[in-house]
Amino acid sequence: MRSVWACLIGLVVFLVMLAVPAPTGLSAAGWHVAAILAIMVVWWIGEAVPPPVTGLLPLMLLPVLGVMPIEETVRAHASPLLALTLGGIVLAAAARKAGLHWRIARLAVRVSGASPHRLILAVMILCAFVAMWIATSVAVTIMMEVAVALTASVTVGMPREDPQARNFACAMIIGVAYACMFGSLATLTGNPMNALAAGMLQKHTGESLTFLDWMAFGLPVTLAGVPLSWWILTKIAFRFRLTAAGGGVASYALPDANKWSGQERGVIAIFAVAIAFWLGMPLLRLILPGASDAGIAVAAAILLFVLPGGSGQRMVEWSDLDRLPWGILLIIAGVIAMGAAIGQTGLDQWLAAPLRDIHAVSPWLAIVLLALCTAWLTELVNNIALVTIGVPVAIALATGLGVDPVPFAFVAAVCASLGFIVPGPPWLAIAVSTPPVRVPDLARAGALMLIIAPLVIAASALFNGVAHEPKGGSNRDIAAFRNSAAP
Repeated sequence: MRSVWACLIGLVVFLVMLAVPAPTGLSAAGWHVAAILAIMVVWWIGEAVPPPVTGLLPLMLLPVLGVMPIEETVRAHASPLLALTLGGIVLAAAARKAGLHWRIARLAVRVSGASPHRLILAVMILCAFVAMWIATSVAVTIMMEVAVALTASVTVGMPREDPQARNFACAMIIGVAYACMFGSLATLTGNPMNALAAGMLQKHTGESLTFLDWMAFGLPVTLAGVPLSWWILTKIAFRFRLTAAGGGVASYALPDANKWSGQERGVIAIFAVAIAFWLGMPLLRLILPGASDAGIAVAAAILLFVLPGGSGQRMVEWSDLDRLPWGILLIIAGVIAMGAAIGQTGLDQWLAAPLRDIHAVSPWLAIVLLALCTAWLTELVNNIALVTIGVPVAIALATGLGVDPVPFAFVAAVCASLGFIVPGPPWLAIAVSTPPVRVPDLARAGALMLIIAPLVIAASALFNGVAHEPKGGSNRDIAAFRNSAAP
């Protein structure tokens, strides 16, 4: 019933906006783009239809309303970031098929010793690393199997209602969800919202962020967010006193460690080469000027389909991709197309108009407030909808301040990708569906994380914004940002 009402409300808002004249200072085409944006946001928030279907609306409505010809609309759908995301999806399928997550679980047991607290931290660190390279929802799904197995082995023989056992289980399960979320913020392949924000930034300002550019902003958030969330989970929200979690006890429920298979070695080798090329892109382009992050991702995916993986199969078969989140490609394509339309019709300038007179506000204060407000809104608004609205507003805010928009766009995108209390994002939905975690358990840690995480993100943006050199695009005074952010 909710979806029906959301569908009707979205259509009514869309038709009413088309029927009334455009506001002063905005072109008719810009008002039509605002109407499309409105129906997309309502449908995403109300879950009127599957999110990928909403992502198709620009492909249909932009040409019909005369905003952009169909050729230009389709061109906007052909962003290299889609190829980058596609490669990440195939890499995730290969990792899961090879069973690499169980190898990761055994590594966590070995490095944690006999401490249950260190075991949770080790699992969270490894979860974050996995989530850096594959989609968040896939990383949480496969690593939650590890969390459940380790929890069962550590608490074996203890009653399910035992407070110590329950607190350990909640800390482990929610810790995996948080770690995968923080890990996904570090790279363009980890979270589709990162690629979406990079695409919108390029369409609005002409600024192109490479894999390394994004990591400069995102990796510090991961490195700080994982240990901070572990400390909050184990020392404040779910304090417990357990011993003897390491060695054979914790590995009790894990599959036997056989010799490394050819498929495991092959998948790891392709992962390692892809990561090396991404990180070494400036050097690679000296040899191959046409090299790109998207090209590396596609090349890795093709290799996985070509190379044998044993038992008469390839490392990845097409049937292995059935349950992976293909729909995210349509969402990214739709939002990037909307970003192009927003820029071409002047809607972004119209949105920025009220912000042009805020020069008295310090950029560092503006970026902190942007981080806090966006993070809090994630508990009420769909992540995709919030990125769609938040990134253009953040760019407009930076324009009004006369500073580099990249740190602002980063903060808006990353904070809109958070989620700590309401189980709307996939990582929280999976955590809540894993006993014994319940929604009130999320609030015990989430309330504090909603303050700490945005501040960490803002600090990373401020620090890296001082060093970031814009490579082209809109005119902006980066010196103002440097002076305001520098100590």
